[in-house]
Amino acid sequence: MSRYTANPSSSRPSAGGHSFMDFHGRANVSEGWIIPQDVYHLPHPYTRLPTVSFTVNGQLGILLEDAKDPNFRGLDNAQFVPCLAETAKKITIRILWPGYEPWHDILHVYDHTYNANPCTMKKLARIIAQKVEAFLDDTRAVDSKETENTSWWLKQYPFGRLVLLELRHVSAGSWQPVLMALP
Repeated sequence: MSRYTANPSSSRPSAGGHSFMDFHGRANVSEGWIIPQDVYHLPHPYTRLPTVSFTVNGQLGILLEDAKDPNFRGLDNAQFVPCLAETAKKITIRILWPGYEPWHDILHVYDHTYNANPCTMKKLARIIAQKVEAFLDDTRAVDSKETENTSWWLKQYPFGRLVLLELRHVSAGSWQPVLMALP
């Protein structure tokens, strides 16, 4: 995987959403655009869990194609178990792509084996890649609500050009992937 950097001065418009550009100076991601999603939230208080960052060879971001590959070996801390829920056995993954209806799906924090193994970073990256691909499959045929600004139309972003940077806890039981599109 090549080195990426989010390009905040790029020609892509912000789409009026949260930009997810607050990487606190630790991101080395280049030549791409952060997908500016609105942040899902409920009016109920919740305890925010730590952001889950995906790094490959010390660089922030994993290509979704690589994440989907069960034989991919470059993910740092692949066997680490991130805290995704304090007591729940499942969480909701939400994607709020600009111009499209909000999308969500369930992710089980533990597998369905006898041992109920927790979700590792490698498994989480693979599941998020599958969820993003399902979102693209479900949504690509639908016209964007944005008719004048075509910058974020899904047909311009093939799965192979999308990078998973982080997974952020945005509301009780809900997480959003921070995605970047490569040119």
